[in-house]
Amino acid sequence: MDAHAKTRHPAFKLAPCATKSYGASPVAALCRQVKWTSATLAPTAFPELMAAAGYHQAVFAAMPDDLPQRIQTWPEALWLAWRHALQQCWQAAQVADADLASKFAHFGWALELWGLVRDAQYVLRAASRDPADCWLWLARCEAATGRLPEAMAYVSRVLANAPLHADARRLQTRIGPRLRQQQALAAQVRSGPMLRLESLNEAHAAAMAWQYRDPHIAQATDLPELVDEAAVHAWLIEQTVEVGRHNYAVMHLHYGFIGVVSLAAVGTQAFIHYWLGVDYQGQGHALPATTLLTTQARAMGMQTLFTSVLPSNKRSVRVLNRLGFGALAVPPLRDADAALQFSCLHLDGAAVEPDADLAALMTLCAQLDAPLLLAELAGANPPLAQSEATTCY
Repeated sequence: MDAHAKTRHPAFKLAPCATKSYGASPVAALCRQVKWTSATLAPTAFPELMAAAGYHQAVFAAMPDDLPQRIQTWPEALWLAWRHALQQCWQAAQVADADLASKFAHFGWALELWGLVRDAQYVLRAASRDPADCWLWLARCEAATGRLPEAMAYVSRVLANAPLHADARRLQTRIGPRLRQQQALAAQVRSGPMLRLESLNEAHAAAMAWQYRDPHIAQATDLPELVDEAAVHAWLIEQTVEVGRHNYAVMHLHYGFIGVVSLAAVGTQAFIHYWLGVDYQGQGHALPATTLLTTQARAMGMQTLFTSVLPSNKRSVRVLNRLGFGALAVPPLRDADAALQFSCLHLDGAAVEPDADLAALMTLCAQLDAPLLLAELAGANPPLAQSEATTCY
């Protein structure tokens, strides 16, 4: 889907219904409220009604079936409120009814809740619904969450019974190149139970544009502003010509794309950066995501990793400390680089060597066309590119 089909109204807030109080209403009354007034109820009322009912499945079952068709045009705050409400409702429901599971699947698909859709399809499969249809839904969910071998396995099941199945063949064509790229990565990073990496590509463009919507991410990582999916596509093309650049999508079992980890390598040294999307910051994903990156770097033959961070980004500083990065005493630098704290990690566990590692950092940045300019030289040199900042989560 086009992530930027979601409209944006930063000032939009979910307001409680002013005309009625649902708090004391029994579930049956709330169901009648939904059925009788669904055509005139504001979209904001539906999450509120589900919350008032304690996320009872009966209230969700009474929701209009065509609501998923409207979701794409909802403001961001309403879209996020619906995601929360639907997840709460699914967790409270313990759904066994096939029709209700199908409804959850369609709402979950529109809200990009891939784990919920996957679980709903398991219910439908157990209910002996059309297996080919369930397998295709599951294949799409697995592809959306970076579980590409599992996705291809479901597609193969469909094609084994119907070799000319058009949807399955199209899905096979889309998944195949991604799977081949992922299989080139270290086994540990492409088969994790909760997070996996895969090479960042056009399949992630819509999700990346949506998760990158906070301008602070671009500021913290020194990456360009990517205002929409087209801008992400253009940036991805530019990245393919950068020698030594390796960008990876961080894929979550339930939510799919949640961020990017990256390294720019020269020989056995690399500068890393990473960021997590707006909806997934502060949830404990940074450490496992960067651990996957260091694992991949080690598998690529990297021996030393460098990075930088704003000292005010306390979360990032903690993550880097837990990874084993040691701070480097860098002389005063020019412009924006002056605010950064640089650090180093030897993947063989060796301690940081201040002088040698500082010299290696300066050399690496120069080789990456992002030299660090000493402050006292600023008047004698033309403006030069900044080093990459890192981490936003």
